[in-house]
Amino acid sequence: LFFSIMVILLSSKAGIISLILIFFLTVSYIIFIHRKYVFGIYLLLVISLVFIALLNFFPYSVMRFDSTRDIMQDESRITKDTREGTVERILIWKYSAELINRNFFFGTGTGDVTDALIDLYRKKDLAEALDKKLNAHNQYIQTFLALGLAGITVLLLTLILPGIFSVRKRGFIYFCFLMIIGFNMLVESMLERQAGVVFYSFFNAFLFAVFHAGEKEL
Repeated sequence: LFFSIMVILLSSKAGIISLILIFFLTVSYIIFIHRKYVFGIYLLLVISLVFIALLNFFPYSVMRFDSTRDIMQDESRITKDTREGTVERILIWKYSAELINRNFFFGTGTGDVTDALIDLYRKKDLAEALDKKLNAHNQYIQTFLALGLAGITVLLLTLILPGIFSVRKRGFIYFCFLMIIGFNMLVESMLERQAGVVFYSFFNAFLFAVFHAGEKEL
């Protein structure tokens, strides 16, 4: 409960969606794997009520989702002079596709991807992104830009293959971890920061080692 409150207080849209995803996976695991139908439904109701209460108690988090919904419904609000984070991401993703097409197989190289993005922001007149020297805000796009087709293939395999492994071993915690990482990579270049690299590397290696050592369930 404490950590759920902290996630909502952070008002991170990706964080809140990740929390909902974990709640959904947890209830599904209890109902379909452990076959505890009554307890699962009861837990779903309790989680839903608590979650709705928290969102009503902290309305700013809901307002951020409303703002994003309004932007997605009204394309005229997606302009280059905005400072709204969602719009920045949409524009960066849109224009990054041009870079990917020009460097599809081999990428720009890890040492040149930042310069390539900055040059792109300058050409497309993305003042806010240029001023902050933003990365692609999407690890899949970032990797594709830097390393090309081979790089994005390896990145996807590092998530898909362990995911299959965790399902076969019924590794619920490991699967949830991979889902959180995979989802958040959609909106952040997680592996461009030390915090993201250390978090992912440590817990991925640790959880995989636990299952490989013979644990059936965690």
